Amino acid sequence: PQALPSELAIPEPIHQVWTEERSRRMGVLLQKAASGYVTKAATFITWLFKQSTKIAFKAVVSLLFSFFFVWDLPAIAAGVRSLRTSRVAP
Repeated sequence: PQALPSELAIPEPIHQVWTEERSRRMGVLLQKAASGYVTKAATFITWLFKQSTKIAFKAVVSLLFSFFFVWDLPAIAAGVRSLRTSRVAP
């Protein structure tokens, strides 16, 4: 049988290749690589939460005022009708 090329050779067991020092270096590298993305993601999520809270608050206030207007509509209509006989009427 022919020998396999080095890139196709069976690798050593992972516990022999992946040492504690190598794991530590990989952890530090991943931490440095991901730190900027985590900060950006947190900033974006904060901004998104603030915007959605503003929109929700405006929607609730709008619905509340709409409800008050509809609830008081008979009194508003009576007030507008009374303007016909007031001094303001043409």
